[in-house]
Amino acid sequence: MTFIQKNHDLDLPDWGPYSKNFVGVAHVANKERGLRFDLAVMPGYFRRQMVVPSEKWESGVHTWEAAPNLEYYSYRYEIAWKDEVYCDMSVSESGDECRLIRCDYHNNTDVTQNLNLHLAANLNYPMTPTNMGYHDVPMDLVEAVLPIGAMIIDAVDYDELQFEKTLPSHSNVESGFKRGEIRGSNLVNASGVACDFAASVGDWVRYNIKPDSEQGFDDAILVVRYCAKQTAQFKVTGDVDAELILDATGNDFKLAELPLGPVPQPGIQLTLTSMTEQGVVLDSLVVVEKSLVGEVRFQPQVDNYTPEIVRVGEHGVVLKYKDSDSYYGIAWKHDTCWVRQILGSDLERSLRLFVPNTYMEMIEGDGKGHYLNPFISRIGVDSHSSKVVYCQVSSGDKDKVLADIKQFVESSEERLERIYETARAKRVQQPTLPSGETYQFSQQRMAATEILNMVYPVYTRRQYIKHNAPGKWWDCLYTWDSGFIGMALLNYDVERAKQTLETYLVPEGDSHAAYINFGSPIPTQIYLLQEIYNQTSDLDYLKKVYGSAKQYYMYLAGHAPGSTTNNMQSNLIRTWIFSGKPVAGMIIRPRNTPWVER
Repeated sequence: MTFIQKNHDLDLPDWGPYSKNFVGVAHVANKERGLRFDLAVMPGYFRRQMVVPSEKWESGVHTWEAAPNLEYYSYRYEIAWKDEVYCDMSVSESGDECRLIRCDYHNNTDVTQNLNLHLAANLNYPMTPTNMGYHDVPMDLVEAVLPIGAMIIDAVDYDELQFEKTLPSHSNVESGFKRGEIRGSNLVNASGVACDFAASVGDWVRYNIKPDSEQGFDDAILVVRYCAKQTAQFKVTGDVDAELILDATGNDFKLAELPLGPVPQPGIQLTLTSMTEQGVVLDSLVVVEKSLVGEVRFQPQVDNYTPEIVRVGEHGVVLKYKDSDSYYGIAWKHDTCWVRQILGSDLERSLRLFVPNTYMEMIEGDGKGHYLNPFISRIGVDSHSSKVVYCQVSSGDKDKVLADIKQFVESSEERLERIYETARAKRVQQPTLPSGETYQFSQQRMAATEILNMVYPVYTRRQYIKHNAPGKWWDCLYTWDSGFIGMALLNYDVERAKQTLETYLVPEGDSHAAYINFGSPIPTQIYLLQEIYNQTSDLDYLKKVYGSAKQYYMYLAGHAPGSTTNNMQSNLIRTWIFSGKPVAGMIIRPRNTPWVER
């Protein structure tokens, strides 16, 4: 029963509008761990009112223009209602891993306006998956501390897993999870095996253990990190014949040991078969030399929010976060700016509370996060005029971002305007007949909304991806919504539509999922594929995805192994069978509470 790896990520730049929190620009900081660097952009009145541009609720900010491949996009901030005072903020590609931020302030009142600009940089760790109303719940993960030579395997990275009592959803696991996979807290890398695994005699899981080193292990011990409400027993077969006892742990995770003996290259195979009816949670497996087994331990994983901060003259700063390989360089073109720090997770309250405060360099918060806050003040805009303030953010090694800052600071406004105009020329501009000019304004806003409704990270199929979402509130997979989103994107860019389709298609022959399923099982991807072919007549592309699309259709129609949508005498298709008990879920574990499987 095969799990076939495939890249489900969108082929878009690592810099883009991916934040789930605030409008600005974001960067994929660590693909393996799903970390995201955000730079929020927040204009407002100096020492009075400011716009904190939330991505989750109405905050006076509107998507404005966008290029399909994100070389350019812009938002309009309403500083004073009905365009009396506003700021058009745009993000433009300006080099390798470099983005120009252009803030164009407009004052349509009869008096001079004294304005400001806040930038807020922070590193974001994956949250518990959104579950219809649960938002921004931190995942408290653990990490393994291992002696030299030891190797670790995520329990969900098995070769095969089968339940003795099969369910319809075993062959089409929700959200692109593997069979039996859970996501959430108190796990290494946020994944484990549970969902009633081992609740029946005969449930089994198989692992291939391939040593990292050429010499393998002389006398190995398998250390299993697990949780079990009652004692569970497994028969071990394959290259080792033994029994594994997992003692009751209550709500805690503990370690069990199993002697393996020599483990040479190319490795061994183990199958664990349940001999009891006691569901367990398997987190991870460690293989270690017997003499070093006492050095294996697990500890809470620390989220390293606070970066190393290096000022670069009066117009720049470099940040380095421990958990990202990238350095981040931020620069600005304005003489009145100071850099302060916000030590907390609630940016919105902190900034609004301290709007009148123009002297503190350190703002104390809840201590559960960190924002670096370059604060550009005293942006005077005369009545019925405008003023542009330029900023820049880039990523790379230290020398590269220092060079980016230097080039930006030394650049003329003419050069920066050329960068902006070149990028803006790539925005969506729909051909319009005279009879359609009435709707041109609204359709430009709609196009920008469709293009910019994107989030990162979203987890599926053992990877973190950039994803087209129905909105930033729904920072998760949605199958039927995404089909419609793809049809909309087809009007602006065929490749974006194709990528949206392929995100939800699973390689033909995969036994864990016929397609990526979340939400109402309406096959909008099939309609999206038809629309793509109708518009492009691209037979090569049709051949490329046809097998996966057919697999999707056959499952919904009840003609695929494991599908029960067509098992009534009337031949009525009933997809509500998907509403049954899931075989993959999540562990929601807020701090200091017992784990609860959902």
